[in-house]
Amino acid sequence: MRPSVYLHTALLLQFGGFTSAHSGNEIPVPRMFGGSAAIRHLPRHLIQELQGREETQSHHVSESQLQKRDWTQPGQEVKKECGPGIGYCKEGECCSPVGYCGRTTAHCASPNCQIDYSSGCDGTRKPLGESLLNLSRPLIGNVTYGGDGIDHCSVKGKVALTFDDGPYNFTNHVLDVLATYKAKATFFITGNNIGKGQIDIEENGWPAVLRRMHADGHQIALHSMGHYNHSSLNETQLINQIHYVEMAVRNVLGFIPTYYRPPYDDCTTDLCKNTLRKMGYHITYQNQVNNDWKEDDGDEIEASKDLFVKSMRWTNPRDVNYIFLQHDTHFQTAYNLTNYMLDYFEMLNFTTSVTVGECMGDPPENWYRAAGGAANHSLLLKNAKSHGNALQYSMWSMLLVVGGQLFANLFL
Repeated sequence: MRPSVYLHTALLLQFGGFTSAHSGNEIPVPRMFGGSAAIRHLPRHLIQELQGREETQSHHVSESQLQKRDWTQPGQEVKKECGPGIGYCKEGECCSPVGYCGRTTAHCASPNCQIDYSSGCDGTRKPLGESLLNLSRPLIGNVTYGGDGIDHCSVKGKVALTFDDGPYNFTNHVLDVLATYKAKATFFITGNNIGKGQIDIEENGWPAVLRRMHADGHQIALHSMGHYNHSSLNETQLINQIHYVEMAVRNVLGFIPTYYRPPYDDCTTDLCKNTLRKMGYHITYQNQVNNDWKEDDGDEIEASKDLFVKSMRWTNPRDVNYIFLQHDTHFQTAYNLTNYMLDYFEMLNFTTSVTVGECMGDPPENWYRAAGGAANHSLLLKNAKSHGNALQYSMWSMLLVVGGQLFANLFL
């Protein structure tokens, strides 16, 4: 894929010394994921401790006194620091997880970019194309929508591998492995996280990966635009996180999924549950976790394998109903753990992995909704900074065609 993603990840790690819960069991999350309410609302004293500075002055300002910046008012002076009790970055800038304004990937990469104090976080940018908020979303099929969600296969004898947070550098290899075993999986897609670039822009390489996923028969599901904790978002932020990833997937595939996994497995508020139901989603969790996001090392991944084997010893090929949580953003998951699990299924006479839809007895026609209004493909070829040149090129091309036609009509 893109070598620059490795650099972006390295930059993120210097800001990522936080942990948060990936699920209700308070499983630690690696630095590169971050993004819980604890990160987004980091206390000022902790920001200063992380910077290795002593507090030089006391700020007796409540958040209610710090009004949200009116982005339509230009020329307002902005301090370089930002965050709770401090203030907001100027338009287009990002508040980093340690409380500084800037425009680099380390500042703007979601989910660590503080969306309450920024307008430029990459995981909050609206994709091109028409809105999907008025799309008809009938609740078809027998699988639960909204509410407490689903966390295990309803069809006994099935196992379903799921992969969160991609597409990423290792996703194509995961697809290669699955193809070798004739296995299927469900990929819960994020629109723009960990500095990888928006998934509907051809220049970033991700549209080709999404098309391959679909062509190979895997299920595509959603995991939000920027991987922000849904239980800590207000209504507008929550809807945008769902809607924007819908738009990005629609721009690539022409449809949107009906299955959705909230980041960090956290959709505990009525607002989150009701919004996802209203937008027509099966909230999807899991009943088996290997902690692969903590063990991305050749030796440490053995701990994930041990957890997997222990879970399999509690079941048998006839009664198994496991949905496994994994991440195609991790090297060891792609190149080590996934093969190991599929080998185990095969050797001990378990069925190979299937999609979540299949393990729920839900036919493929229920997994997606047709969605029109995609952006013109010519606008999705390059990232935004290149759009101006692309538009200029298109305009000059059109003028040349029109001019040529006029010349032909007048003189030929």
